[in-house]
Order: sequence, then C-alpha cells, then structure tokens
Amino acid sequence: MTLTRAMDTTAYYYRFGSLFGIKSCLFHATWNAWYGQFAHSSMVYGHAKAWRTRWVKSDAKPDLTLNPPMGSVSVVIPTKNGGRYFEELMKSLVCQVGLIELEIIVVDSGSTDGTVDIAKQIGAKVIQINSEDFSHSYARNLGAQHATHEFLFFTVQDACLQGEDWLAQAVQLTAKHPDVSAFSFIEEPRPDADLYYKFISHGHSKMMGVLEQDQLLEHPGLDAEHEQLRRNSNLSNVACLIPKDVFEQYRFAGNYAEDLNLGYQLIQDKNQLLLSKQLTVLHSHNRPTSYYLKRAFFDTQYISEIFNIDQTPQSSNWRTEISQLLYLLSTFLDSNFEYQSFPENILMLIDTLKHADPSIQSNNQISDYFDDEAKCFFQTILSRNEPMQSADHAISKLGNGGLKKAFIEQLCEFLIFINLNSSNNKRSRHSNQEIASSICKIFCCSVGQYLYAQSVSNQEIVDAFETAVSRKI
Repeated sequence: MTLTRAMDTTAYYYRFGSLFGIKSCLFHATWNAWYGQFAHSSMVYGHAKAWRTRWVKSDAKPDLTLNPPMGSVSVVIPTKNGGRYFEELMKSLVCQVGLIELEIIVVDSGSTDGTVDIAKQIGAKVIQINSEDFSHSYARNLGAQHATHEFLFFTVQDACLQGEDWLAQAVQLTAKHPDVSAFSFIEEPRPDADLYYKFISHGHSKMMGVLEQDQLLEHPGLDAEHEQLRRNSNLSNVACLIPKDVFEQYRFAGNYAEDLNLGYQLIQDKNQLLLSKQLTVLHSHNRPTSYYLKRAFFDTQYISEIFNIDQTPQSSNWRTEISQLLYLLSTFLDSNFEYQSFPENILMLIDTLKHADPSIQSNNQISDYFDDEAKCFFQTILSRNEPMQSADHAISKLGNGGLKKAFIEQLCEFLIFINLNSSNNKRSRHSNQEIASSICKIFCCSVGQYLYAQSVSNQEIVDAFETAVSRKI
C-alpha cells in the first residue's frame, strides 16, 4: 500500500516551538539539522528549505514464522580492538537460528586486545590486514570477496543483534519485498549511551520517517534537491543486508561514507532501498567533543563529494566568528549554567547568543566541557598572528546567519528532544553536566560543518585539522 504524505517541517517546528515560547527561533529551524550530526547540515546546502517528500508505507508486519529455515548469510565485520562489545556481537551472531547456513567473516586491521582470538574461538573466518591498508570500503569489499553465501550482512564491531532469529527475520523481509535491492535497519542506543548520541540517533530516525513506519526509498527524480537525494540514498553499514549478486555489481567505493555512496549508486540505477523499523540493532558511542568536530568536518566533505555539492565560503572572518561564539558559550557554561534548571538554562543560552553585545571581546576562554583535543584544535586555529576582524563586525555577521544561526537552530532542536524524552519517560532526568556536554558536542558539529565550507579556499583550516586533530576516524 502506498501512502503519499506531504510534511511541512516548518509547521512542525512552529507547533512544538510554542511549548517554550521560542516560536520565532524554531520557525526558522531546518530539516537538515535533525540529522546534520550524522551526515550533513544546512552548512552543506546553504539556506535550508522546507521540502516535501513521498513516504511509502510498507505492508503490515510480515508473518515471521520461520519453518523451514530459509536463506544463507555471510556476516562481514571490519574490526580493530573491538573490546567487550565485539564479544557481545559474536555471542548474538552464533546463537542465530532459522537460517540454512551462517558464516562470520572478520577483517581485522591490527587488533592488540584479543579481538582476533575471540573471532577464531567462535569459528569465524579471519582475514588480517595491515592497519595502513585499512579503509572502510577496502575492508568490507575484501570480506565480501571471501563470502560464500546468498546474502551479505554488513555490521560493525560494536553493534549487537537483538533476538536469536534476527537474521532470519531480516532474510524473510527480502521475500516480502522482492523488488528491494538492499535493506537497512534502525539502531537503538545502548542503555549507557550518552544524551547527545540519543539525540542524534532519534533525530536521524525522525528525519527518515522510520519512527512511524518502514521507508521504501527510491530516486526522487531529476529535479530533486540534495537533501532529498541524501535521504533517499540512506544505507547504513551498522546493519545492512544485501544479496551477494547485487553487491558484486557495485561494491563499496571511497575511504568513508561507503554505505551512503552505495545507496546513491543503487537508486541512480532505479533500485529500491528499504529502511526498516521492524528490527533494531543495539549500537551507540560515547565520544568526546573532538570526535564530533572531526566527524562533522569529514561527513560534510564526503557528502559534498558524493552529491557534487559546490561549497562557497560563507565568511571571510570565520576565525572571529568561532572565537566569539566559543567565548560566549564557555563563559555561560562555566558561570551560569550549573545554577539554572531545565529548560531555563538552554533558553538563557539561546537568548545570550541571540543578543550578544557586539562590543564584547573574547579572551580565549575554553570551557572544561570540551576535551583536551578539542581545546588544542581551537587554540591552534584561533591563535594565528593575523589580525582578526572587529568583534562588532563578527557579531553582526553572525546575526545574519552562518555559524551562529546553525548553532542556535540545533540548540532549539535539542531543547525539544529533551522535553519530549522527559515527557515520554518520567525517569529520564538529565543532569546539567550531561546537557552542557551535549551542547559542546552540538557546537563542535556546527563548527566542523562550517569549517569545511571555509576550507575549500583556505588551506590553513585543512592544515589545522591535520595537526591539531590528528586521530583517524
């Protein structure tokens, strides 16, 4: 059954914004920012537009009676120091039932923590490569080359399948949807996931429409904007099932965002994808602020390359913009935030940013809610000898859009998420420390996305990422 539904995102934000008395801010929020921290943001596409998309309603949940067994699956997992979560994944795989055959292929790039031993103990086929040879595409393609079964299931070392018939149910979905070329499944954050990861995970699922129903994805047409192409290309290697004969026609390409790239190639050739809510995979990260700074930068880079998005630097005084916002944020978090309750603390921060004194001068203060690597990056990129633009010009520029606008928009969305999360779960009460840490991660994402646009014509930014933020994602 097909359901065509027009969703006006502006109306959505306007309606929920009234809960907090911040209609004017939420009215201008963008659809992009809901999932910008996963894949891209309004920084990539310029000023966002509310756009309409076709939702395809899947059939009712299929009968998952699995007798006799069906399908044979090769599971492909790239690893490096998988730790305790890898052991959990292995246990969830070896107990799978309802399949004709199952093989597990681990492509390891230099583990030193016993990951390889765990894989061998449960009978996995282990392929070892040098760490310098690793890329997300190469490792997965290599694993697929050694696969012998009908379906390939790509997952990651810190995921966990929920249910002993999880893979059998996934295979049965392929029988229910014979026209679909590849299947992805939504992730559920672990109970110990931090607040920020829960926020971006929920935002991504909401943007994809999969909180309500399965989503059948196809090419939206030649006139489609980048936002809709990105959405309809969604394929996730956290949990991706694809027939081996289909995969061999395409394979992964690129060093990063290889799953999105494959999804785009598939829909370009008029294939369909399915994002299913019927099965979930346990997966989340508790990452420091610096991780999201890097992740946002590289996400934006690869999204731009995949979808051929031209980047135009948005400001010639980017250093001043970042410095001013970082100072305002750090000062607020370190002086006022701990003494305010939710939602007043976030509302006060938004108000502080929106009505900042144009004459204020930053003093390179960086809040301790940022980790040392993030602090190092900001100190490096903001301590150049070149004179900065006046503070008056920077605040005025920020008031017209750019980094400040994107940051405030995402703070508004975060405010909505916490309120809804607390309303749905009375036991879900978040400390000011959790909220402050999440706000700093939102800021790092906004800066990472913003700086990629600036880096197109500024080698200094690229150099700063290579020196101050050197850890590979």
